Amino acid sequence: MPVEWTETAVYATGLLGAMLAAVVSAGELAVPQGAGEGWARRHAGFNARAREGNADLVFLGDSWVEGWETAGKEAWARFYGDRQAVNFGIAGDGAERILWRVEHGNFEGLAPKLVVLMCDNDDETSTPEQLAEGVKPLVGKLRARLPKAKVLLLGLLPSGANPEDPKRQSLAQANQRLAQFADDKQVFFLDLGPRLLDLEGRRPPEFWADEKRLTPRGYEICAEWLDQRVTTLMGALENPLLPAPLDPPGWNGAWLKRHESFNERARQGGVDLIFIGDSITNGWINEGKRVWETYYGKRNAVNLGISTDRIQNVLWRLDHGNVDGISPKLAVVMIGTNNSSRSKPELIPAGIKAVVERLRAKLPQTKILLLAIFPRGADSQDRWRLVNDKVNAEIAQFADDERVYFLDIGPKLLAPDGTASKDILRDLLHLSEKGYEIWAASIEPLVAKLMGER
Repeated sequence: MPVEWTETAVYATGLLGAMLAAVVSAGELAVPQGAGEGWARRHAGFNARAREGNADLVFLGDSWVEGWETAGKEAWARFYGDRQAVNFGIAGDGAERILWRVEHGNFEGLAPKLVVLMCDNDDETSTPEQLAEGVKPLVGKLRARLPKAKVLLLGLLPSGANPEDPKRQSLAQANQRLAQFADDKQVFFLDLGPRLLDLEGRRPPEFWADEKRLTPRGYEICAEWLDQRVTTLMGALENPLLPAPLDPPGWNGAWLKRHESFNERARQGGVDLIFIGDSITNGWINEGKRVWETYYGKRNAVNLGISTDRIQNVLWRLDHGNVDGISPKLAVVMIGTNNSSRSKPELIPAGIKAVVERLRAKLPQTKILLLAIFPRGADSQDRWRLVNDKVNAEIAQFADDERVYFLDIGPKLLAPDGTASKDILRDLLHLSEKGYEIWAASIEPLVAKLMGER
């Protein structure tokens, strides 16, 4: 159950309160007990940055946060460089010191849309209960001080060599407690830890520089898995050119499992035809199942569609194994409708071009059939259909009729006046079985030709 936030959750008590009250002087700078002049100057720098304002995204925390300035520098520039993001991390800081910083100026003058909070990774002695209880007043203070901001609380990163390590298990218990602070309204929780482990639960040296610090690749992994959540919570537009995985709320890892199933199918080989896309492509396994069997059942065809996917998610999948080791005769691509309401319209064609170029590079012997984004909405004046129409006009130019071909079957899914029927577009976006029949029949002559069957 989510924590009920009361006044007692906002203010530190007991030992924590005593620690916060023990303020000493380092030079002319006030610091909490045990902090030195270097710590104080970094804290003062944060306060100066806060007074400048204009920060939409704040990373607040310990050595993991500070590490974005060193090992994570390149990933920070790629993912947060244009988001008015600031780094308020100090190595070694636990929840108590971070709370002290919040109460002593780190957010004076700031009204961020989102605070990403990570702390207590450096704590080697506290129990799971103590770790959670230390974070609780900090989260409460952020809620009270920044009532319009959302807080994304990150789980503690895994330590130890394997899943049986006692410290690893203790941190997992702490994360279970931290997750209870999320109300999914103002406070949200995300555990990046599993993304930084291999399938056996070990910590790959590619991701980890040592017991605590991540490599540049480790920070890149964090940025990729944070991207969708950060973008959504900030209410920002998504960048279709920036490859990123997806972890839809409530899916419980199902997106990644489906992605990994595609990789396993690729490792098996024997693939002549692939379909790449989003929920409309994914629908071949549901409403389109009978049609798929009729047209593609004997063609060594593989469906690489995942519901909710945007262009950037397809790019990430292509970069992480979906087509590795195979050489199909033809790739059918239809992607972009989920970007029409989430991305700058002028970036969508460039994102689709990036998908085409990725396929050309990874599958040099494969022909590519790029389909126009299918129509959506009730009629030709639908807001997102109009966006897609403009995108389709641009992506048609990507065809060279040697390696890349373009086909627009949209009119066949509509009435002559441009209106949509739920007999074909069952919810004015996704296809019915009749819609999949039209899709398959419409592309069949070109599919047969490009696969060398005619």
